[in-house]
Amino acid sequence: MCLFTTRESCSEGEAPLGKGLLAKSDAIRDLSPEYGQYLEARIAIRRVREEQGINQEEAAERCGLHRTYYRGVERGVRNVSLVNIEKIAKGLKKSLPDLFGRL
Repeated sequence: MCLFTTRESCSEGEAPLGKGLLAKSDAIRDLSPEYGQYLEARIAIRRVREEQGINQEEAAERCGLHRTYYRGVERGVRNVSLVNIEKIAKGLKKSLPDLFGRL
């Protein structure tokens, strides 16, 4: 089983989990605890952004990050430094505990 959502991203012979399962972080956590925590963090960032009714480009601008970098954070293709996590929290007007308190 592959942790990506498309067949192109998976190795030969592996089946992608699909978008429906990726939203269920418990299933991912069972496969890989480290990846599950990372997935939950990016889901928390996206959830806060969506609650504020802003798109990724506006969120990136508020955070002082390039829009493609911010999109990569939400998609899980970027390793995020603590400095950038703090920028995201400030840009979304949340403290770190508020941003990640749901994890």
